Amino acid sequence: MRWFAVMTKVRKEKYASDNLVNQGYKVFFPHYFEWTKPTQRGRSRQVVKPYLPRYIFVGFTGRGNESIYTVNNTFGVATVVHSGIEPLAIPDIVISSLMEKADEDGRVVSAEKKPPKFGGKSGDQIKFIEGHPLFGLVATIKRVENRERIVVKLDQMLGQEREVSVHRADIGAVLPQRKVTNGPDQGVRNGGSLPHSMNKR
Repeated sequence: MRWFAVMTKVRKEKYASDNLVNQGYKVFFPHYFEWTKPTQRGRSRQVVKPYLPRYIFVGFTGRGNESIYTVNNTFGVATVVHSGIEPLAIPDIVISSLMEKADEDGRVVSAEKKPPKFGGKSGDQIKFIEGHPLFGLVATIKRVENRERIVVKLDQMLGQEREVSVHRADIGAVLPQRKVTNGPDQGVRNGGSLPHSMNKR
């Protein structure tokens, strides 16, 4: 198999990779996952980041329908890298070295950082992101297991309380627990009259 480097359009690495795969090409897209900074609502999610920004690799197996022209005209692709007028074939040792860093899907785990610490705590409530099977329900945090997963209590699940382990990326908002204060009866404190039934006694 001969490998060629493909320069993609800006932030279109995965888009170009998917389109090439859909055409039957063998594609190596080295990437990693990165956690975004938590929003004011405490939400943080994982996004795909290219290990080599704007570069992916396409392998030619010798099939008759493979062509540099087709690759160049694929949505998301800027151009196949050339040396002079000829497309530049990447040495096997270079591709092998890159592939050793990644898993079978092209994910380079060694480039990933730990997610930021989850901002919610036991007793807080959470809402699920739109599109999640539990979207629309409010759950109460029972405990935070680690940086990526928390256990929540659902009161509305099939009419009974249930505990569910969820990924923090599925959380759309954190609702901090409110302190409830039971103050004295303001009416009596301020000299107001007692209820009519009590005045009779």
